[in-house]
Amino acid sequence: MNLGTEFEVTSKSKEKIGKLKSIVNEAFSASHSQAIILHRDRRQYIRGQLQQMLALLNNDNILSKKFTTIVAGISFARDEIMWYFVHNDKDPKKKRDSKSIDLIVIDLIYLVCEIANGLLSRREIAQRGIAKHIRALVISQNLPAEIELLMHAPQLPHDSAGLILYGIHSCINSIQNSDIKELAKSGEFEALRLNNIRFQAHASLQQELLQTENYSTIINLMSTVSDLTKWLDMYDEHIAEASSFKCLFFFQTSLQEHIKECFDTQADALRSIGALGSIVTDFSNNLTSIWPAEYNWLNTHTICFATEFYSALGQYTSAVAYDVAMQKIEIQSRTLPRETVAYLPKPSRVVLDAKKKALNRRQASERPLVRPGLESTLKGTDIEVQSFDRLQTLMKNLILAISKQPSIKIQEVEFQPIEFFIDSLANRFRNFLNQAVYRIDLFGKEIVGQNKDDLMSFDAKRPTVLLHEIKSFMMIAKTIDGLAGTDIVAVLRDILIEQSDLEKARAFTSGDAEGFADQIKGRQAREKGKPPVMNVIQPFLVTYMQWYCEFLSSKAATRNTVYSQSRRAFCSISASTVEAQTYTDAHELEALSELIGPQGIQFMDLKLTRQITILCGSIQEMIFQNTEALELISVCWTDESVMKEALRKMRHMRDFITKMISVGIILEFRKLMASSSRHVISTKFPKIEALVVATQHQYGDSCTETDKDFKVLDSLANQIGMRERCDVMLKWALSALTGKQSSVNGVVFTMHIYQLLIIVSIH
Repeated sequence: MNLGTEFEVTSKSKEKIGKLKSIVNEAFSASHSQAIILHRDRRQYIRGQLQQMLALLNNDNILSKKFTTIVAGISFARDEIMWYFVHNDKDPKKKRDSKSIDLIVIDLIYLVCEIANGLLSRREIAQRGIAKHIRALVISQNLPAEIELLMHAPQLPHDSAGLILYGIHSCINSIQNSDIKELAKSGEFEALRLNNIRFQAHASLQQELLQTENYSTIINLMSTVSDLTKWLDMYDEHIAEASSFKCLFFFQTSLQEHIKECFDTQADALRSIGALGSIVTDFSNNLTSIWPAEYNWLNTHTICFATEFYSALGQYTSAVAYDVAMQKIEIQSRTLPRETVAYLPKPSRVVLDAKKKALNRRQASERPLVRPGLESTLKGTDIEVQSFDRLQTLMKNLILAISKQPSIKIQEVEFQPIEFFIDSLANRFRNFLNQAVYRIDLFGKEIVGQNKDDLMSFDAKRPTVLLHEIKSFMMIAKTIDGLAGTDIVAVLRDILIEQSDLEKARAFTSGDAEGFADQIKGRQAREKGKPPVMNVIQPFLVTYMQWYCEFLSSKAATRNTVYSQSRRAFCSISASTVEAQTYTDAHELEALSELIGPQGIQFMDLKLTRQITILCGSIQEMIFQNTEALELISVCWTDESVMKEALRKMRHMRDFITKMISVGIILEFRKLMASSSRHVISTKFPKIEALVVATQHQYGDSCTETDKDFKVLDSLANQIGMRERCDVMLKWALSALTGKQSSVNGVVFTMHIYQLLIIVSIH
């Protein structure tokens, strides 16, 4: 009632009420300000009581005795929640004060839903206690005798009210002697409640009042028993009514503000926020087919609210889980060796001054002895550890909130809340794989004496580093699986397999078969001092293929890189931004094989053999250009003067030597990669290796066979590093070269290659 308006109208007609109006308005303002504080304290008190109820709900003795108190508690809490939203719902155009938002209501909604679900799951125990309470009440108050006394009242019309009392009397007698469940199924309790209402209506409408002793007491007892019987035959309906939040549908704006405030400020309340999704099912109780227009509007907005809520919760949960994974990766990466010693942080002036001061301190013998237990007096904790613990707690609360309800159905639409989180985390993991392969810490760090040949179009992480980061991410995924009971590891594993898919990698490189376009753009950008070009859309298989192809075709052929037979790897003999041994040794190539898999090995081998074909084609052209000089060398190789003249006629020798070295480097790298892949397969999947070896031994040399099945088997064997019997990709590369020439020219080409190799060895 807007009493202020009434007083204003009255004060205009009567002058003396003017002061009373101001007094009343001041009283209203003071009462309003006090009510906010009063209800805030009341919500805190109710939260504490509901937490105790939830903790003691599993105790059968307490539940059976205090059932009515528990139901009254959740009903009172629900009414307090509704009071808060009714008085807190202001004009949405105005900016709401953050102090007016009380996030305790989120905990109250969660506690009411949890207690209601607990009561529904322990129905039999509660009903057993209610039946026991009804029988004790009937016996202690001697209700059948009181009703029988009322039946013999002289004013009572026996043909109407007397028959109603007779039905009530017989039902109460049945409660003492019969099975409660059978009475509930037969509809006796429903008839008892109806007869009680009919009797009270009949007694209030008749002209002469019933003049009996304890009439009011008898009526109150019958009403009490009738109200208690509803928990015996309508248990679920009344629990749902006591804990229903269907009216919160009309406060969606306020709910969204509370959700945002909870995300921003209250990490502890996030565990309870999942209850806001479960109450969406209560919104459906507002629907009725009598009003189809309102039905469609309510149904649409209910589904939209559930979609927005779970989308926001899933994205926020995935963001927190991703931050936990990144911090886990950063912490665990400290156990790995540094990329290069040259980039270790140099001691600052502050550190050097501290070392000088330490030298001037007293000797160890002069210092006081450290007593045991000094470590217990250390104050504070590492900030990084605190941040990581906070993120882990936040992630656990969010995972428990979003996985609390397995599925929610709103009319014909079914929601699975955890799927929103899984999809968001899967997208983040996919983007992480595409970006994490690039190494950005080298940008801006130049080695002294570096030339343009030392530049790469982009910098890639070592395979061991990326593999370590992926394993750290998988550890977080296993933790989430343990909390939510899902299989997120399988989803992330499918994404890893997708990253090394052969057909997808071919689709990304179909426009640039050799992968030179990105290399040229990246090298030009690096020469101008710009950041390297990073393609974060393509899979990391394509990225590693481009980096290794560029490294082997350009950087490895320089005088700064040599092959070490003892280490079985390429090594850099001087300072460089990219140390060759940190990318080509057995440990790194085994990690690369684990990352890209057999299909990735086949894809990289395809690109490498294509480069072999291109290089050998150029070498072939050079040889045919120097045919006369080579024939002269083959005839007069013992005559020194003729040899010098023939060597002067040779053209493009420097380019020829570079290309020959590049071919040898690529061939040797293919052998190293095959050996590493074979080692990974034999270590992790020995049965697959044994099966392929046994199958290959069942037939002869498949290189001379024409059966397609044998060729397919050889191709599969090459994927796992078995190239002893047949190298399919190298055979294809050589056949592409020799197929252009006749058989005679092929022999001449082979002889000229042999002669040029002798010349190269002499040089």
